[in-house]
Amino acid sequence: MPEVDRVLLVWNNVDESSVPPPAAHFNCEAPVVVLRQERNEVENRLLQAQHVRTPCVLQLDDDLFVPLADVRMAFRTWLGSPQQLVGFAPRIHYEVARGRWKYDRHVDGSYSMVIGSAIFLHRSYHELYAGPSPTARTLREYVRREACCDDIVLNALASHHSGLPPLYVRSDGAHELKTRTEGGWRGKSKQRGWNAKRSAAVGYVISVFGEDPFKVNDIVVQHMQPTPPQSVLSWIISFVY
Repeated sequence: MPEVDRVLLVWNNVDESSVPPPAAHFNCEAPVVVLRQERNEVENRLLQAQHVRTPCVLQLDDDLFVPLADVRMAFRTWLGSPQQLVGFAPRIHYEVARGRWKYDRHVDGSYSMVIGSAIFLHRSYHELYAGPSPTARTLREYVRREACCDDIVLNALASHHSGLPPLYVRSDGAHELKTRTEGGWRGKSKQRGWNAKRSAAVGYVISVFGEDPFKVNDIVVQHMQPTPPQSVLSWIISFVY
């Protein structure tokens, strides 16, 4: 994509024997900058604002494939509303009892967050997450303590700041690369108790804000499906007669 300024590879493997590949290793038109981290923290991807030179950031996990056509569609969507998070995997939250919240896959077409595996966002939200506000500091401490859910925090901060919900871009071709390996290794999201941990994070975030910061949406951005010419012709004929 000619719009890409450069690729920032956040290298979280802190093992001294692990050597990140040189930038020249990658078959990429844009320059690649490898950012080796001192600690393996899930939030590292949100702490790189000082290296970002553009307003728009595509935050993408290394184990997710998204077709280029869908990436372009999501980028155009973000350009139309840069205050919103734009992502490919929607999730919903809802209250199951007083003060008890549930994190779930979107139901009835509604969603209130897009998960962090692939998100377009404004650079200012990275700055907001890493900022000095008491709310941001408290939420960062929770993310570090629980080693998860930085994307839930990001959704809450963005929606609370903008007053807008995220936007879901449908990608039928997106898939996780890790689930197709011979070894069968699966990431954190496949571990037992993961949804319960995410639900607890939603409840904690709401308690920190003192209100529900998430915003619900039901808009789905997707490619237009062409209508077969015969169907269009039949409709026109019926309309004329």
